[in-house]
Amino acid sequence: MRGKGMCVGLGVACGVMALHAGARQSTPRTLVAVFAHPDDETIAGPLLAHYASERDTRVHLVIVTNGDKGVTPFANIPAGEPLAAARAKEAACACEALGAQPPVLLGFPDAGLNSAQVLGAVTAKLTATLATLKPDALVTWGPDGGYGHPDHRLVSAVLTQLVAAGATTQALYYAGLPKSRLDADEVKALRFPAPFAPTLDDLLQTRVPYTTADAERAKRSLACHRSQFTPESMDLIVTLTQKIHNGRMHLRHWNGGPPRSDLFDPKR
Repeated sequence: MRGKGMCVGLGVACGVMALHAGARQSTPRTLVAVFAHPDDETIAGPLLAHYASERDTRVHLVIVTNGDKGVTPFANIPAGEPLAAARAKEAACACEALGAQPPVLLGFPDAGLNSAQVLGAVTAKLTATLATLKPDALVTWGPDGGYGHPDHRLVSAVLTQLVAAGATTQALYYAGLPKSRLDADEVKALRFPAPFAPTLDDLLQTRVPYTTADAERAKRSLACHRSQFTPESMDLIVTLTQKIHNGRMHLRHWNGGPPRSDLFDPKR
């Protein structure tokens, strides 16, 4: 009642304040995840599911290559257009499971980014894509590319270049795997086949909490990538994610800064 009386007294001023407050609440935030291949987003699945579940946040997934060389013996899909088409459908399925917007597929050649000409085209197309999406925060691979994949590293480098040049938001985060957890006996015992690169725990100053519901949505998203993972390897990824992150996704702001628990924290 006291607040209501104050607004009656202030008249127009209170009305303007309420209008601005309503505008802030109705303005969505945009998180854009930029990765090299369909299925790369699994490195940050619970994080993307967490933000996609928030009413005021839109999550977009940008995939740079078509993934047409990611042949697996169990999927029985040949390289080239058939595999690219299958993986595009899997990416759409994964985004729907996460609650994200439909994927943005840039369509560059899988395992073919390592030339000045192609990287120039990637830079131009990614610049235009980010200008359209207008991200408030970005997520990608770290310089290590997760496990050293050249496409992963190059996509990270191009995106970092754009951020450093002021072409988009400065809120860029690298998904990271804390060294202490990768070195833990319970993680080593999983014998995960990919040689993941560790990041020192102290560098992973951004730690975003996520719920069991977020983890379940990430698991459903992972299940979409049937051309890349067997049910057994999917279970292994889910277990590995739980043991490494345990409810808090670890990331590193590209330019350092203070500890954060939210990608949209304005602190630098």
